[in-house]
Amino acid sequence: MLNYELLEQKLTKLCLSAIQLAKAYPNSKTFYLQTHIDKSLVAKLEEPEQTPIEKFMALKNLLNQKALEIFKKNSDLVLDQQDPQLLISLDLSNDKLTLKHSNVYIYFNYLKKSREYAQHIWACSSCKGKGCQKCNFKKEKYPSVESVLREVFIKEFKASDVILHSSGREDVDVLTLGNGRPAVLEIVSPLLEPEKIDLNKICLKIKENYPIELLEPRFVKKFWVEAICTSHFNKEYLAVVYCQKRALELSDFEKLKSKLPICLHQRTPLRVLKRRSDIVRKRYILDLTLEKILDGKLVIRIYAEAGTYIKEFVSGDEGRTKPSISSILELPCICQELTLIKVDDFFVKTLKL
Repeated sequence: MLNYELLEQKLTKLCLSAIQLAKAYPNSKTFYLQTHIDKSLVAKLEEPEQTPIEKFMALKNLLNQKALEIFKKNSDLVLDQQDPQLLISLDLSNDKLTLKHSNVYIYFNYLKKSREYAQHIWACSSCKGKGCQKCNFKKEKYPSVESVLREVFIKEFKASDVILHSSGREDVDVLTLGNGRPAVLEIVSPLLEPEKIDLNKICLKIKENYPIELLEPRFVKKFWVEAICTSHFNKEYLAVVYCQKRALELSDFEKLKSKLPICLHQRTPLRVLKRRSDIVRKRYILDLTLEKILDGKLVIRIYAEAGTYIKEFVSGDEGRTKPSISSILELPCICQELTLIKVDDFFVKTLKL
């Protein structure tokens, strides 16, 4: 039969060991607790009036209650089921204890100052990210913002992994300047606490060694990931519009300007069709400003609704975006160069840290 006294001794031993391990995180005072026990052991309980599930739940509740009493009596750790700093797991069937720091989240706006960097890790298609001669054994088709941040922050936090969560994405050949793109970096199972980390020092190191800059980094709560990733920020771009047929003129821009606001019907672009649903999206071009005319090209500031495909607004994407600069001017145009220069992220200021 299952020996309650022996089970309680195991529980006490594991709890006290967890309290000792928690001292490695002196600034972390909240925890979440999980206890595990093999259901086959629970079936041996002499409780004939209870079903197996009832037996299991009754024992689990009893063990959790006893564990919390031990933590309260022998430490200053406080149970927090919503946003704990430490995650503690007690496996009573195998006498195993796991204690780790919960994931840490860092918010920032990033700048990407190279047209050769992807946003997320893009594995080499030849070796599938294993490393080969084609990618010079770097495992990636392009260097990326995420791979740089993984390399730096895994080392700084002694973490098991790092994940980049961003508000939208830009193509490899698009710069991100101005106030930057909002993003949250998730530090997975760090061995070092946030209080021991100098974020500004880390960001300076990144700026000095890579074409990437992190603006105003700060620690935030987990809910920021969803808030940032599901938010829809209008954006302003600087686009160089080129027409191979003839030089573009002021009158061409004035014709475009007269159509504002421009309601677009954008079918999923051909270039992303393999990874996106083939649907039609309704988006607005809210404003256009002519910066200059350079060598027969229009350099235009485009203020657009979130989710607008700017390159396709220029080219028309073989008729999949209507109207487009090409269709309005009745000339074949392309976006020769594109830069994100502003994100309307004022909503972020309303979020609590």
